[in-house]
Amino acid sequence: EDSAAAVHSAPESQLQRLSRVFLHVHEDANNVVKPAMYGTFVERVLRPTGALLATLPEIHAKLERRKQMLLDFDSYRTRFETESAKDATSPATIKLQAKLEAARDNLDSVTEEISSRVVEMLDARPTLLSQELAALLACQHHHLTYTSELLSKLLPALPQSASTLCLLSYYAEKSKSQCATHRDLARMDLEPFTPSVSTPTAQTAERRLRPAVPAVAPGHHQTRSRHTHSNASSELCGTPDSTPRLPSETLTAPPPVPRSPP
Repeated sequence: EDSAAAVHSAPESQLQRLSRVFLHVHEDANNVVKPAMYGTFVERVLRPTGALLATLPEIHAKLERRKQMLLDFDSYRTRFETESAKDATSPATIKLQAKLEAARDNLDSVTEEISSRVVEMLDARPTLLSQELAALLACQHHHLTYTSELLSKLLPALPQSASTLCLLSYYAEKSKSQCATHRDLARMDLEPFTPSVSTPTAQTAERRLRPAVPAVAPGHHQTRSRHTHSNASSELCGTPDSTPRLPSETLTAPPPVPRSPP
């Protein structure tokens, strides 16, 4: 008991004080920086992005419905051609012709809905998710800068860290020289993004596409399936310079309905 009391009563060494401060730095980063960044990230990045992705299944469902409607149209057309070859003025032929025309009108309507939606998405691509990307950059910059400033205050007290920092810098430069995809940001021509001046059409299209996202308390978010959204997005959208594209097997326009002689 006396030895334990002596240990507790011993003065705190410099290394112990540094260790305690180092622990406080990490507690500050975990309890102050991360909660603030997480709430902002969810509110300004995750939820708006999820709301935009949630619109893709609707288009995918219309594509599937159009495939079935195209099959029905082909079936009506085959039956109509068979009946009209027998008797073009029979009641059965006239009834099939009415069904064929209705199927063609429904098919044209769904095709127009899908095409207009995809055109809106392609028009909005130059500015789509620009707000979310800016918020993501700000969150990462704030987190890394704040944490780095806290840790940098400890470096003068531990000059032995210099050798490790030099070693890390060496490995980083070596990795950059071996990385084929590395780009020197200092040599890149990065101009301020001004969508209101350069891409007014894209901004208008983005406002039509972007659903209203009600505000929630920081720290709450909804998870969404990304697999289905990414598949639908890759199916609907081509390259940035391409024209609006839908799957070729679904874009085939129905042939005109033959008219029976009067």
